[in-house]
Amino acid sequence: LLMLRLIWGSQLIFLGLEKLKNIPSTIEYFTKLGIPQAQNMAWTVGFIEAICGGLLVLGLLSRMAAFPLVIVLCAAYITAHQEALLSLFSNFDLFTQQAPFLFLFSSLVILCFGPGKISLDHLVRSK
Repeated sequence: LLMLRLIWGSQLIFLGLEKLKNIPSTIEYFTKLGIPQAQNMAWTVGFIEAICGGLLVLGLLSRMAAFPLVIVLCAAYITAHQEALLSLFSNFDLFTQQAPFLFLFSSLVILCFGPGKISLDHLVRSK
C-alpha cells in the first residue's frame, strides 16, 4: 500500500499541478469534451488531483482523499474515454489500457483497504 500511495499519489500531484499550470489548455480540452462549466471544472479537477494526491503520498486522510479521486477518474472515463468504458465487458483490455485506469485502480484500493501501516493515518489511529 505504501508503494501504491507513493507512486500513484506523486503522479497525481504532478498531473494536477500540470493542469493548473496550463489552465488555458486544460479549459480548452474540457470545453472540447463538452464538460459543463469547463473553466470551473478544470480548476476543480486540478486541485483535487494535486491535493488528494499529496494526501495519498502522506497517508493522511487517505480514504477521504481517495473518494473524490475515484469520482474524478470515473468522470474521466465517462467524458474522455467513452469507447473504453462502453467496451468494459466486451474488451476489458481496452478499458485497462486507458490513462485513468491505474489511477482509478490505486484510488479504489486505498478507498477499500486504507493507507496501510506506514502512514500518518495509522500513526494517528495508534495514538
